[in-house]
Amino acid sequence: MDSFFERLIRELDNRKHLNALFPNRPIMIKFVCDKEEWGLYISKNSCSIMKKEIGESNLEIHASKPVLCNLLNGHIRLSQLVKNKELTLYGSYRLSLLLESILWLSRDYQIA
Repeated sequence: MDSFFERLIRELDNRKHLNALFPNRPIMIKFVCDKEEWGLYISKNSCSIMKKEIGESNLEIHASKPVLCNLLNGHIRLSQLVKNKELTLYGSYRLSLLLESILWLSRDYQIA
């Protein structure tokens, strides 16, 4: 799972045009899979992943490993997973839309 988060951070750092979406004040998104937790910190200044001592989050996602992998790779949208009840989401709708946009725009794509 760590490799999926590392890829995401690398893509967020490389795609400077996504900075316009990032909030001025940092937000923390907690991903929970089985008994493991990851915290994704996003702000205009930086993006990073935390594995320990995550603390309080603005948005929390509980999902199985395959579902989380598909979400982080951009194979399926967050709203579709919520609609299909494949994951549980705690937090504001506004932040979930922001996360969905960021994940969707940071996915791998082929240049034609």
